[in-house]
Amino acid sequence: MEIEETILEDIFERKIPSKFADKERLALIDAFSQFSQNPTSMSAGYGIENNYSFIGNNLEKRYKLGMTIIKPILTFLRQSFTEMNGINNDVYFWRKAIADYIKEKQHRRITRYDSFISCSQSCFIICGYLLISSSGLPCLEL
Repeated sequence: MEIEETILEDIFERKIPSKFADKERLALIDAFSQFSQNPTSMSAGYGIENNYSFIGNNLEKRYKLGMTIIKPILTFLRQSFTEMNGINNDVYFWRKAIADYIKEKQHRRITRYDSFISCSQSCFIICGYLLISSSGLPCLEL
């Protein structure tokens, strides 16, 4: 196993689970995913620092998290990238490595959360329908 893969494994399999709760972990994996998808070029300085605030805004909207939760996520992302960059300072390498790692190793976790979210949405819709239908109010056809 190459040192780069070892660092990613350490970050995703040890550090994240020991420092963050479930919902925060999903948001953190999402933050890494967003980081890996940044298309900014080397001539523009990769846009790394500028993108942390965009990633934070996306996390706030997607997961309804406050800045007290988002700030440690962004700090961890920043520290992790600094560690990765110390081993191999090729940003494009890390973006691809992170995306590949998430796709290959984190897929089951993400799918598990997605299933939960889908189930919760379905339950909400079903409960809403049952509440309306039992109340005698007319139900709109969708």
